[in-house]
Amino acid sequence: MKKRLRAYRQTHGLSGEDELPFVLLPSRIDLYNSADNTDDLIAEIKHWGSTFSVKLELVVIDTWATATPGANENDGKDVSVILERCARISQATGAAVLIVHHKNADGVKVRGHTSILANLENVLLVRQVEGMHDADNRQIREAVISKNKDGEDGQTFRFVLKQVQLGVDGDLDPITSCVIARTNGDGSDAPVPERAQISDSDGMLIRAIEKATSENGTKPPVGTGLPQSLRVVEWKLVIKAYDSIAFDADGSEGETDEAKEKRLNARRQAMKRSGERLVRKGLIAKENPWVWLTGKPIKGMRRDRPPVDEEPQDQSQTVGNSMPAGPDFDEPWGVD
Repeated sequence: MKKRLRAYRQTHGLSGEDELPFVLLPSRIDLYNSADNTDDLIAEIKHWGSTFSVKLELVVIDTWATATPGANENDGKDVSVILERCARISQATGAAVLIVHHKNADGVKVRGHTSILANLENVLLVRQVEGMHDADNRQIREAVISKNKDGEDGQTFRFVLKQVQLGVDGDLDPITSCVIARTNGDGSDAPVPERAQISDSDGMLIRAIEKATSENGTKPPVGTGLPQSLRVVEWKLVIKAYDSIAFDADGSEGETDEAKEKRLNARRQAMKRSGERLVRKGLIAKENPWVWLTGKPIKGMRRDRPPVDEEPQDQSQTVGNSMPAGPDFDEPWGVD
């Protein structure tokens, strides 16, 4: 959950100081054996709700089985006790209560007694849409309103899980999480168009170039001979972007000089290897000290529209191939 929250903040441009009216209560609760436990939970929810600058709207209990130790979900009496206590939470806090529950082993129906669904006001079914992917080749999922006491049921919201890179670990392996995102297009079950496949480490350099270009990209200086439709960025700024992506998770704070040198050497070699591979694949191109994305599609990564007046064509065949074979990503690119 901590990584999910970091991914949410990063995706929506929120810093650690920005208010996010969400609190995770990791302690185990018991909505079956003791009414006192429910009272304690209500008091806890009210306390945290009072710290928000907005009205408390939703309490999520994840999952039914975890929050009801000893209860028989196939026994109507046990189910009634639990639902009554959930109703108490809603009435006392003024928030909706959402209970996460699972389907049976066959995935055909919701587990447990029929009163679990019969006594609820609304039911959302979340599932994968088998065989369907969006334009970025991401599995499409959907939330379906299968029951709506005071409205129309059957409405559907489709979404994907977008991967977010939070940083790297000590071995420079990516640390990732995900956020909910809208699908890119309506979805299709047709074969996915051929896209270049890259490793996570190479993908990190792509993201660093994207970040540096977004923040400091420019048209090529006059005299370079490069098309003015390109958006280029200096390599040294890519390094800063690379480090900013990795910094929060690489344990660099308080490190010794020896550990810092080791980390910088590892970063230097990782960027050098990734840069050389990506140029060979035609995904990036360079002309010292400039580097840019060619626009060639990459498997699993969405290529956003370049921030220029005129959208460039795939430059991998025009200027990318003009780069010398065996590109060198050491000095004078200033990798330190």
